[in-house]
Amino acid sequence: AVYHSTGRRRAFRMTSTVQIRDGATEIVRRPRASAVNGEMTLVASTEPVVEGVDFLDWAAAADDELLGTALRAWVRMVREREEQDGRVSPDLVPHNLMVTPSTELVVVDQEWAASVDGDRAVQRGLFWLAARLSQRVPPTRWSVATVGELAAHLAALAEVAVAPDWLTALVHEEARIQAAVQLPSSAGTTDEFIAACERDLAEVLGTTLE
Repeated sequence: AVYHSTGRRRAFRMTSTVQIRDGATEIVRRPRASAVNGEMTLVASTEPVVEGVDFLDWAAAADDELLGTALRAWVRMVREREEQDGRVSPDLVPHNLMVTPSTELVVVDQEWAASVDGDRAVQRGLFWLAARLSQRVPPTRWSVATVGELAAHLAALAEVAVAPDWLTALVHEEARIQAAVQLPSSAGTTDEFIAACERDLAEVLGTTLE
């Protein structure tokens, strides 16, 4: 089976092929063009299909103790890769993890080259984990009211120290990444598209859990 990324600028489209080789199923990812835009660079990869549970599904059923343990393991993984390579992929985030039957965390779906520091990768992962869990878990599961507050709660579970304005700074940086990679929804300047992305992400942060 062959899959193509959609909604991206042409230079950032990826083709993924599921194939069987030597009895093992693997996913082969190849950029459809040479894409480099600042820190965002697509990389070719071949990954085995991992037996296990998607981290988001696992996290949705976990209590705070289990979730905190897993998040701290993920943070250690990020720090180890940063120490080894100097930088990490912006895609080294919880929604790109699988949880194996032995509860090991395995990284999957890595499309982007190592280009950010560990703090940024961790903060990006916490933001998107909060956004995704807010759509999967009943609000009564949490002691917070908004996605932004949930992101802060997850940071506490992960024992990650963050600045008071970390989410504001993250939204600004994430908007710049999205504007570089995604197709704009309407005509306008690059600055206008970045501003629109930033508004959308800020709206996500303020979303009430319901």
